[in-house]
Amino acid sequence: VRVVQRLRVSHTPVGLDILMTRLQGSFRGIGTHLIAPSRISMADGVASIAPIELALDQGRLIIGGTAGDTLDLTARFEAIPLAIAASLAPGTGVAGRLSGSADIGGSASSPRADWSLSIEGLGAAPLRAAGITDLNLASTGQFQNQRLDQRTVLSGADGLEIIADGSVTLAEPGALGIDLSGQIPLAVARRTLLEAGLSAEGVMALTGEVSGPLSAPRYAVTLTPRDAALTHLDSGLALRDVAGTVRIDPDTITLDRITAAAAGGGRLSASGQVGLDDGMPAEISLNLADITYSDGRIVRATIAADLNLTGPLASPRSAARIAGTVTIPRADITIPSSLPGGIDPVSVTHRNAPDTVRRQDEALHGGDTQGGSGGGRPLDLDITVNAPGRIFVRGRGLDAELGGSLRLIGTSDDPSAVGAFSLRRGQLQVLTRRVAFSKGEIGFAGSLMPELDFAATTQTTEAAITITVQGAADAPQIAFTSVPDLPQDEILARFLFGQGIADLSPAQIAQLGASVVSLTGGGGEGPLGRLRQSLGLDAIDLETDSDGGTAVSVGKYLDENIYLGVQQGTGDGSSRVTVDIDVTNSLKLRGEVGADGESKAGVFFEREFGD
Repeated sequence: VRVVQRLRVSHTPVGLDILMTRLQGSFRGIGTHLIAPSRISMADGVASIAPIELALDQGRLIIGGTAGDTLDLTARFEAIPLAIAASLAPGTGVAGRLSGSADIGGSASSPRADWSLSIEGLGAAPLRAAGITDLNLASTGQFQNQRLDQRTVLSGADGLEIIADGSVTLAEPGALGIDLSGQIPLAVARRTLLEAGLSAEGVMALTGEVSGPLSAPRYAVTLTPRDAALTHLDSGLALRDVAGTVRIDPDTITLDRITAAAAGGGRLSASGQVGLDDGMPAEISLNLADITYSDGRIVRATIAADLNLTGPLASPRSAARIAGTVTIPRADITIPSSLPGGIDPVSVTHRNAPDTVRRQDEALHGGDTQGGSGGGRPLDLDITVNAPGRIFVRGRGLDAELGGSLRLIGTSDDPSAVGAFSLRRGQLQVLTRRVAFSKGEIGFAGSLMPELDFAATTQTTEAAITITVQGAADAPQIAFTSVPDLPQDEILARFLFGQGIADLSPAQIAQLGASVVSLTGGGGEGPLGRLRQSLGLDAIDLETDSDGGTAVSVGKYLDENIYLGVQQGTGDGSSRVTVDIDVTNSLKLRGEVGADGESKAGVFFEREFGD
């Protein structure tokens, strides 16, 4: 602290006369000085202050008027830095500039004050840590008879506005009566949401009140979403048309009939509450109705679920638990074409980027930001996943349907699956050769990316060949083995053409190369897959019989357990219609009617046994 002052004090017949000609000082880097000479006169118990005009950093404070048994004072504030307060309370990081005026009147024993104040660029360390900056505050009000009546408006970017309108009684025991209203844009929580791997838009309309005695105030706030949307950045799952209310009081956060529509179809609803006492105990129910999930490349699925979240969310001693049932009426898993191994993702570093580009880059990489968990433990999992059928795996010549159930256990940080989805029907097509799979399973290993495990065996004149498809669905490994043991290219040549690679013609060698490209990631689903998608079918296939005849077969599920297939060949009377009815996972009824008048019916029992 450094102060330099120059005063001239003189006695008058009725009191004192103080003339200030110089006042200069500094406190923790903030300077002040007297802009012009000022006088304070004391007479008959009344102080008369000619305007004192002080410069405070880049701001200005002007005080003038009289003070005695009665008060008549005026104060004017012009861009006074709130860093003065921050210097008195280190660590708060308070920032901003105060402007406005205050008029003080009444008696010394019962003063009255009217004010109109504004703060531009209001900030504090906790707000900046949450990514909230550039706030403005405006307050008007009156103090009289130990009662403060005020209206304060806090505003900021993206339409942020919070209004506190009401009174504070200071006389014992003291009481609060303040109404709250306004709106909070979800963009205000951008940094917190990004740390959780989320992106949001829209606003939360706010209503509420603060009431009760000063010694134990109570608050109740209701938040209502308006034009709100939420996107999970890792999965791409986007929710729109969010509705319902969130109620907050000192004890509980309550979710009241929260609903949302998924961008790809289906709806979500949630209800329940989270306690705000030790450990934040939760009891929340979540329902998904035909939500369409897609990662944009590998998996597209329709999901229904009934889940419950119970237990403490922020306890270091015990974990909350999410349990329930997930049903997958249909899922399409497409094995993609792969990029050449020599191509790596391009690393981009932005320099002097505009704000819009910087925000987009932050959103795209938000899932990598390390966020705090508040001391809570990972969620325990106990979820049963049922798929009655219609889990289709296609690509690189593979066309299979699976179903079954599995159980997700472990924790949200380290989930594991017990069980797998098992093969219902499936085949691998390579050029003109087709082989049916004898084994097929889909499991999960700690993520939503399916793990494939398929095997098929066929016999050629000189070898028994086994084909396996194993690994993550985005990059499975397709391998050929044989008895007796042969090189991969030799096995493939014998599988496709029934002869060794040395005996192949140039055209056959070209076909062999094309099949290798398809199997290793160059072929996708092929033209039949594209045709199946355009017609909205569940299956489409070309078949060749032992006499060289060709037939086209298509199929579609009419209901969850009813599959209709139609086959049309080149010969007369070659068309057939088949109907499969799944009575249970193992028991199936099948009927077939041909154009030649032949009909068949049968009961099939399928059971997969372990090794």
